[in-house]
Amino acid sequence: MTKRRKKSRSRRRTSVDYTPSSAQKEVNFAEEYSYVLSDLKRFATLAAGMFVTLAVLGLILG
Repeated sequence: MTKRRKKSRSRRRTSVDYTPSSAQKEVNFAEEYSYVLSDLKRFATLAAGMFVTLAVLGLILG
């Protein structure tokens, strides 16, 4: 049997400079993602419309 040697991988360590001002920055998620609620409402309306269309087509064609 042959012995397999593990390849030694050199891991690069990158240093990241974190400044206290950027680490403690507060984010107002309500402002940043205000469009998400309107998009979800639009998707829900679209999905409900598609289900109604399927039900009507099912009754007409079925």
